[in-house]
Amino acid sequence: MDNRHGTFRFPDQGSGSVLEVCLHKLLLDAWTGLPNVPAAAPVPAPHPVVELAQQLAGQDIGTLDDAGTIDFLKGATRLHNMVQSLVLAALHRFTVLRPATGNEAGAVDGYSRFAAGEVSAALALGEAAARKNLNDAAYICTQLPATAAAMASGELDLKRGTAIARASADLPPEILPEFEAAAVPGAGTITRQGVEARARTARHHLHPEPLQERHRRAYGSRDVALVPLEDGMAEVWIRTGADKAFLIYHRVQALARSLQGPGEARILPQLRADVVTDLLLGTGTGRTRAAGTADMVRCTRCGRRPGAGPTVAGVAVTLSLETAAGLSNQPGSLAGYGPIPAARARELAALAKSWLPVLTDGNGRAIAAAARLRIAPEWLKRQVRLRDRRCRFPGCRRAAVYCDIDHVTAWKDGGETVLENLQCLCDVHHAAKQHGGWTARPGPDGRIQWTAPTGHRYTTDPDDDGDIALPVADVQAEPAGGEPGPEAPPPF
Repeated sequence: MDNRHGTFRFPDQGSGSVLEVCLHKLLLDAWTGLPNVPAAAPVPAPHPVVELAQQLAGQDIGTLDDAGTIDFLKGATRLHNMVQSLVLAALHRFTVLRPATGNEAGAVDGYSRFAAGEVSAALALGEAAARKNLNDAAYICTQLPATAAAMASGELDLKRGTAIARASADLPPEILPEFEAAAVPGAGTITRQGVEARARTARHHLHPEPLQERHRRAYGSRDVALVPLEDGMAEVWIRTGADKAFLIYHRVQALARSLQGPGEARILPQLRADVVTDLLLGTGTGRTRAAGTADMVRCTRCGRRPGAGPTVAGVAVTLSLETAAGLSNQPGSLAGYGPIPAARARELAALAKSWLPVLTDGNGRAIAAAARLRIAPEWLKRQVRLRDRRCRFPGCRRAAVYCDIDHVTAWKDGGETVLENLQCLCDVHHAAKQHGGWTARPGPDGRIQWTAPTGHRYTTDPDDDGDIALPVADVQAEPAGGEPGPEAPPPF
């Protein structure tokens, strides 16, 4: 077109032939109904991260009610998990872009040892941390597809994903799909410590090497370390066998609790620290020194020796009769931890002053008769603690030995004192159920269904660290003479 006059100017002959061919092609396409005009490229759908970020950014947080605020927090946490997954994928991509070549060929990690330096400089990380992140990313993205997918969907955060990766690190590749099938589903709905316990148990059941051999090798790494802190403080930690660690902690806990009283201003964590210090140094005066030294000083408040009496409490180990008798090396189960070697389980069992006998069916599942008593008998309380292992409130990891035994459905509301209607609750969450607006409902196989004041629902299952399951048993009423009268005191 001539821009000056607004009329078409015909090109020369060579160009005219080309124009004729183009016009002919357009007319032919129109006649056949199949125009050969390039279609506009489809607009790609926005990435789920972008969609979720836009939804959250569009919310006015100041106008949300309590339920809406919880939903916002859940959505923001999911977005954070998805972004972590993108970082993980990018770290893995960088390992692909920096393969080990030349003198580095055949490196165990498969990528250049200099890659961590680049990531360290770009992200202001220590080089050791950058190398760990690269290793985790490469392992999860290449060996644990279910874990990577759960992270990409926002169900798992990085800490839970790496906990699963750590537990599976020395499993043969052919076992990893079965391991993920046991460890990944629902992992985003429990605490990181719960994920670690579940992954540890799955690893134990699937590992081709016997537990006693793995424990013997790992036991060689026992150590004590000192970590300086600010303001004149420091940490001392010990790495040792799980059985010894649990015995130490529960002894310290029992001694610290024995020092509590109306005249004691220190809180329990402070008492634990003081007990450990005085046990190791043999120092201290008054009640603190009395916590564990040979020349215990009697308490000035009550005249007794603080710490006298049982000093090991709350350590429970479950093992089969064959293992206890030395006829089998089937691992035992340490409450709050999981599988331990048979020899360690027998050592712990030898410390017990009494045993809780458990009858089992042909599948090794425990069977217990229930009691129609308002206050659960001691043997039934021990069954509940053996099943639950810890507080049953969503996310709580407090050990069952320090918890109340609570009726899920209250006694006054018709709830019976039977295994399936009892649960372990710590003081804080027992109060939350009674006075904080939380409600609970018993489900099958010891499952507890919780409803928050906002209406959100959560489910907790009995701790699965152990090998012996405690199923819901048929209710067998106690003799009528065992029924408490109407004036019986409340259970707690």
